[in-house]
Order: sequence, then C-alpha cells, then structure tokens
Amino acid sequence: MFLSTEELPIRSMPRVEQDVVALFNQMLSSGIVRGVQVLATSRYKQYDGLYRINYEAPFTKYMHDDDNPLGIDKGQFAGAINPIISKVQVLEYKYTLDDLIEEFQAGEKDTNEVHLVVAWEIGTNWKAAYDIVSYLDERNSHLRTFHGFTHALYRPGQHNPVFEAIILKDLVLYLQDQQKESDRQKQLYSEDIIS
Repeated sequence: MFLSTEELPIRSMPRVEQDVVALFNQMLSSGIVRGVQVLATSRYKQYDGLYRINYEAPFTKYMHDDDNPLGIDKGQFAGAINPIISKVQVLEYKYTLDDLIEEFQAGEKDTNEVHLVVAWEIGTNWKAAYDIVSYLDERNSHLRTFHGFTHALYRPGQHNPVFEAIILKDLVLYLQDQQKESDRQKQLYSEDIIS
C-alpha cells in the first residue's frame, strides 16, 4: 500500500496508556510486530480491545532468524499452506503491568479472559503471583509462539502461560542493542526459565 519508514514517528517515551496504544499501533504498521490484527480498540465489556493472530504466506516473514530476531520458530509453520488464524482474543493496554495486576486483585478484570497485555513497563507487582519468562532472553526465544511478543506470565509451577505480554520499553531497548537487553533480561528473570 505504501512505503514504510525505517523509524517510528514517535520521538518521546510514553507517559500514559494512550501513548502505549499509539506506539504499539506504529509498531504494527511498521512491521516490527507482525501478524497481530487489532479488531477493536474501544471497550469490549470491561476490556480495552480484541485481536487475533493472522499469519499469511509467505511464512518466512514471521520466522526467527538474524534479520528477524522477534520471529518464531520455523517449526510452527511445518506443513502450513493456508493462513494460520487464531480465535479472537482479549487485548489490554496499560502504561505499566502493575495497573492490570491491581485490576485482577480488585476483581475488576479476570485473568482467564485476558490473553495479551501491551504495556510500556513491566512494574513489580507481578512478583507476588507470577513467574515471568522473557522471550528477549536469547535462551528463551525459541519459546515465543507469536511474532514480537516479549514475555509470558505463568503461575508458579504451571507450564501454560496465564497471559502473554508485549512490554514496549524492553522491546525498544532490545531493538537498540539485542545482546545488552538479552543480558539484562537474563539478570531480571533468570529464575523463571522454562526448559
């Protein structure tokens, strides 16, 4: 449709949730995060929006390699010919993940209904109830199942994530210096590695 730019138009750090929404949509349109289709951004029940994953051929544009470090393992596309389309799921935008954790604790939102959180920062409240696996840690990148997703939150001892996240600050740092951010992620979440 048009020639995309090599840089994101936003030049300032997000300060509020609306900035997070704008930056994320720029990342979608620039192809930094691929395959996420935002279906609604107005409130759906008590949630911020709906999305689905839509991977269309050629699938190589979603596969992890040196030129696509946010990609997913090529094994996920083994034998795929037709588009891979997920069911419609719930998306939450937050400035910090702490805001969503507080809403879960207050009973305003249900962890069973949220599938993806897009936030600027991860915060610290997750530590009370979740383990985190960072896909930005190079040791865990093979666990990423959706292009551009940065983290998965698990209940301790469980092997399926409660929900996944795209933490934009960490993603920006990773795009600026992959090795430095991977090392930082190892340091932050080294206890939460899943084999």
